[in-house]
Amino acid sequence: MDIYDYIVILLIAIFFTISYSLGFTPLLLPIIFVLSSTLAFFINIKDKRAAEKGEWRTPESTLHLISLLCGWPGAFLAQKVFRHKTRKVSFQITFWVTVLANISLIAWFHTPVGSSTLHAYVRQLSNIVVSSFGQNEVSEVLLFCLQYKATT
Repeated sequence: MDIYDYIVILLIAIFFTISYSLGFTPLLLPIIFVLSSTLAFFINIKDKRAAEKGEWRTPESTLHLISLLCGWPGAFLAQKVFRHKTRKVSFQITFWVTVLANISLIAWFHTPVGSSTLHAYVRQLSNIVVSSFGQNEVSEVLLFCLQYKATT
């Protein structure tokens, strides 16, 4: 990995910190990115090791689905660290399409329409949490993750 790869990861973290701090996204979004990225990273490692041993591989469609579901930073990191799937052009094209789709959706969340839509979904999810779990520790943690930072 070179310095530019670290800069990309750092910029993602800074972006989510600012986005949450300004009240654009709930805490849940960066949590999803971290969890999905961690999953993507380890699945890519597993696939790389399987490729080296000639064992059963993770389907590319699975790798792309995890990238699409907010795991692309972890997949990107695994590709760079382990030189996995970096030469296969068709894989890289699809991977970068998943990155573009994620960035586009997050950019849309920062528009008035996208922001109000995201807020509506988060309110619905909060109501589901309360009706499903009642008032207990689990619901408190989930509701905390669904909170937006209060802006003044």
